[in-house]
Amino acid sequence: MTPTITLIIASRNGAGTLPEVFEALNKCVRAQREVQFLLVDNASADSTHSIFQSFIAQHSGEVLVQERPGKSHAVNLALTKASGDLLAFLDDDVIPSEGWFAALELAFARYPNAGIFAGAVRPLFRETPPEWLRELTRRGMSCACTHEDLAEGPCLPENTKGGNWAIRRSALGEHLFDTERNNHNYGGKT
Repeated sequence: MTPTITLIIASRNGAGTLPEVFEALNKCVRAQREVQFLLVDNASADSTHSIFQSFIAQHSGEVLVQERPGKSHAVNLALTKASGDLLAFLDDDVIPSEGWFAALELAFARYPNAGIFAGAVRPLFRETPPEWLRELTRRGMSCACTHEDLAEGPCLPENTKGGNWAIRRSALGEHLFDTERNNHNYGGKT
């Protein structure tokens, strides 16, 4: 069965990275059937909202506004509108590969008993980093990266990262993200 997909991106002041994310997403959706995009502007003070509006004008979905700061608040708002069988979450600075949606669909079909899917996260350094940093990212110990040798299949929770993941709607049910204990701040952006 091919799932319907809802992609949720919450951003607070993500204007510096969102254009590159959306450029990559445009490549992903060319060969993809329709995806519901739910883009949440979380009290941004930059051009995040207009960047969201430009993208959504070309795709199915909606730009939402959550004035209460906090990623959990923003994602919870999107969950009230999500209609997909598979809810995919992408950080506002994670650039998906061209086959990202196809990989999500394949995982959904290949692992029917899995509720959560975690994707690889690799760094895109703008300049050559020192070797110690490259080694830490290869081992999944820096820059929110996953271990580069992590094989497909079941894995321990500590081997997953939050920038690229998905959950079956049926596994999530009516649950929402905890806004008291789990309210991340978008990697330090204010």
